[in-house]
Amino acid sequence: MVRSETEVEHAACERFRAALRQTIARSTLRAVAREVGMSPSGLQNFLDGSNPYGKTRERLRLWYFREVGFGSFPAEDAAYILRRLVGTLPAPDRGVAGVLDAVDTAYQNEGMRAPEWVRLVRHELGKV
Repeated sequence: MVRSETEVEHAACERFRAALRQTIARSTLRAVAREVGMSPSGLQNFLDGSNPYGKTRERLRLWYFREVGFGSFPAEDAAYILRRLVGTLPAPDRGVAGVLDAVDTAYQNEGMRAPEWVRLVRHELGKV
C-alpha cells in the first residue's frame, strides 16, 4: 500500500514528537527548543499536536536527524535500508560494507569516531 504524503508527514511528526519528549525528559523544554531553533511555546504547541508549517517542519527534521538520526533504527533495519541503496549490485552486502567503510573514513578524516550504528550494522552483516 502506498502512503500519501500527508500520512508520511504525520508519521514523521509523531517520530519527532516522541524523540523530543525523550530529549526534554533529560533536559528542559527551553534548552531543546533552542537546539531545534524554535520558541519554547512553539515547541510546546507542536508537542501538543499542532501541525507545523514548512520551515518549522524542516527545523524539526534537521534536529531529528542531527540528534537521533540513523542510529535510532535497529541495526537490522539500518542494514535493510543500506541494502536497498545498493540493491542492484550483484553482492549488496559488499556494497553496504563499502558504504560503511566510507562512513568510517569520513569520520576518521575529521578525527572522530564513527557512530555506533556503523559497528552494529557491520555485526548485522556478519550474521548473513
